[in-house]
Amino acid sequence: MRNGDVRLRAEAQQIGGQCIGIGESLTEEIIYDEATGVPLNFNWIDYKIPTLADMPEIEPVLLECGGVVGSTVLVASARAP
Repeated sequence: MRNGDVRLRAEAQQIGGQCIGIGESLTEEIIYDEATGVPLNFNWIDYKIPTLADMPEIEPVLLECGGVVGSTVLVASARAP
C-alpha cells in the first residue's frame, strides 16, 4: 500500500469516528414512560440517523510518530472549523 493510500484511509477513519461521536452525542436519546419505565422510542422508526448534511466540515489532522521496528504510528485528531 502506498503512503498516500494509508494517509487517505487514516483521514477517512478519523472523519468517520468524529461523525459517529457527533451522532451518538446529539441524536441518541431513549425516552421512557415516566409511569412504567418502558422505553417509548426503542425502534428504528423513531431512530434519527445523522446524514452528511447534519455534520460540520471536519478537517483531519494526522501526526506521524516513529514507531518500533520502523513502523509508523498514526495519532489522529480532528477539529471542526
